[in-house]
Amino acid sequence: MGTITYRFEKFGGIISSNHPPVLAYVDREYMKKAGFGTSSLWDAAGEADMDDLSAPVEAHVSLTNQCPVGCRHCYNDSKKEPDPETEPPVESILQTIAVLKQMKVFHIALAGGETLLRKDFFEIFEFLKSSGYMPNLTLSGMVFNEELAEKLNGSGQVNVSLDGVGDCFSVFRMPELFRHADRALDLLKKHRINTGINCLLSRGNVDGLEALFDYARKKKVNEIAFLRLKPRGRSRENYLQNRLTDRQAREVPRMIHALSKKYKLAAKFDCSLVPFICRSEPSPDGLNGRLVRGCEAGNYLISISPQGNVSGCGFLDSDGLHIRDLPHEWHRNKNLRDIRNGFLSLKEPCTSCKYLSVCRGGCKAVSEYCTGSLYHPDPECPFVVDYKETLKKGADHE
Repeated sequence: MGTITYRFEKFGGIISSNHPPVLAYVDREYMKKAGFGTSSLWDAAGEADMDDLSAPVEAHVSLTNQCPVGCRHCYNDSKKEPDPETEPPVESILQTIAVLKQMKVFHIALAGGETLLRKDFFEIFEFLKSSGYMPNLTLSGMVFNEELAEKLNGSGQVNVSLDGVGDCFSVFRMPELFRHADRALDLLKKHRINTGINCLLSRGNVDGLEALFDYARKKKVNEIAFLRLKPRGRSRENYLQNRLTDRQAREVPRMIHALSKKYKLAAKFDCSLVPFICRSEPSPDGLNGRLVRGCEAGNYLISISPQGNVSGCGFLDSDGLHIRDLPHEWHRNKNLRDIRNGFLSLKEPCTSCKYLSVCRGGCKAVSEYCTGSLYHPDPECPFVVDYKETLKKGADHE
């Protein structure tokens, strides 16, 4: 068993281990039996706010907006050259990490841009490790080499962005980048680093998912993480043409589940895909038991820009809250509170949906782009699509 960390929550507590990698939500009785004692959080906790966490579980810390790749969907609208006005000094990044450590955040993922382009990247990386973290990061493979692979010893998970093989790879990315991504996977496995693939789902690569699973198994990666396209940065330009079709949204979760079993390879879904998962009507209790949750922006997850501005996730705007103020503002900041609990005031079909506590209204970034509000039901959720179609048919018959 590796290092164990924990923190108390209103429902009990959260326990984390890095070897093996485990994150467990446990009740109060378990916390007491495990020898962690009791907490004053339990005294005033009401049933209605049991889900409000005492701090984020995971933080995405953006180190740079520089990236040489120029992907057509880049949500950061990254530039090939660093912007000296927005590139933070290393001291600011280290202070951000110190604040997150103080708040007992369990996981920190380093984001970009291309994080490895920072000349002081490994100073940040080593500070994270000395603070008790196993850093997670995502690479394009463009600037990756043997020397960098050797230095990444002690990482938690390193994922390579790869949306498919053949034509499916280049739906958003330059075709010539594939050889860099392919080599990065080989180097990571060679140096025994936990390795995965990030696959951004779009209507242009769904037909190539089986080929991707076959490729990933041959590369001996640990998992494929599937991400939903969001209308952020450059992806806003052609979002409606590139997003999954309604039919694909309904079929993709079952397709991926079947391929995961066939190729004996773990598949993960980002939280914005949960509305599509729910459409096949699994047990809500079963989803909750496996910690399958929809939008957890501003609660489970936060994102921090290179300038230190906090947002609920990397696809939402910050309201000016700075990381230095987060410990005092975590429960007080109105924007974070609204993002956490806005799903409770959603209108139909969410109001009466048995998956509301699981799905939490779907992706807020998609809702904002398509409806003009963060607090409308996700318009791409199959239940919402069906509901609107029923209303339309009823109106047509009047």
